[in-house]
Amino acid sequence: MKICTKCNLSLLSNEFNFQKSRCDGLYPICKKCLKDENLRYKRSVIGIIKQTYADMKKRVSNPQYKYWYGKPLLSQNEFELFVDNNIDIFNKLYEDWILSGHKNKLKPSIDRKDSSIGYIESNMQFITTEENREKARVKKFWKR
Repeated sequence: MKICTKCNLSLLSNEFNFQKSRCDGLYPICKKCLKDENLRYKRSVIGIIKQTYADMKKRVSNPQYKYWYGKPLLSQNEFELFVDNNIDIFNKLYEDWILSGHKNKLKPSIDRKDSSIGYIESNMQFITTEENREKARVKKFWKR
């Protein structure tokens, strides 16, 4: 038995992740609390912004993403400045997403206005995930 430092419940050791560096070999927070903590972070403003940048970086650096691969990408500092300059739009989308109960279609998303250009400040805007998907669908329809 071990006590979780987050929820203070006494739980079986299989309710904790392993951590070799600890004297008992177990992480101090139980798996459920850790999952809740991770979800809270992913849904936070900073969590969304960091994940958005990580996704952008993954797309431009991975050949599997043929529409994005090799396109320009703002540095992390430049992206943070872009967010600061567009914080009112982001906050409105974020608040709507929170009020919706975290419906994925309303989650804030980065859109490239012109998909032939990369992630540069003049080519980016915040829109909802649904608007971004619809824009991609319309574009595919007209390519036929």
